[in-house]
Amino acid sequence: MKTHPTYRVVLPHYNQTIMRSLFFSCILLLSITVKGYSQSIAADTTNKNYIEFGNGGGFTGAVKSHILTQEGNLFQLENQSGATFVKKIKHCKVKHIYRYVIKNNMAACVYNEPGNTYAFITIQLNKQTNKIIWNNSNILTPPTITKLYNKLIKLR
Repeated sequence: MKTHPTYRVVLPHYNQTIMRSLFFSCILLLSITVKGYSQSIAADTTNKNYIEFGNGGGFTGAVKSHILTQEGNLFQLENQSGATFVKKIKHCKVKHIYRYVIKNNMAACVYNEPGNTYAFITIQLNKQTNKIIWNNSNILTPPTITKLYNKLIKLR
């Protein structure tokens, strides 16, 4: 039985550097592509009306939240990496939610009853911001708050 000789290709130093750079560039491009469509919401929420909603607490203390702009853009907020565009919400649904907020004066609602796990809604209307926080398991939370939260959660 014949054995075939093994050959090793040795690239000059500059070719190795180019290949290494190309490899890391491909990895970077792949990670950006896999990450999905990430968009800064700073321009979308600065001095504009928006509603942020989510929950957090518990053993890990992790917070999961979303932002709904008055234009209907829904973003998912992530701890370190900013926000990711989720989808565009129909204008009629967004209008219904903002009417509910205004009708029930939610922008002025004062409710701060967090527990080990909590839910929250932050409302910015006309450059004024209000945060409503409640214990997830508290059955005494005003129904206007839980109703709004349930409407928002259904958008995700």
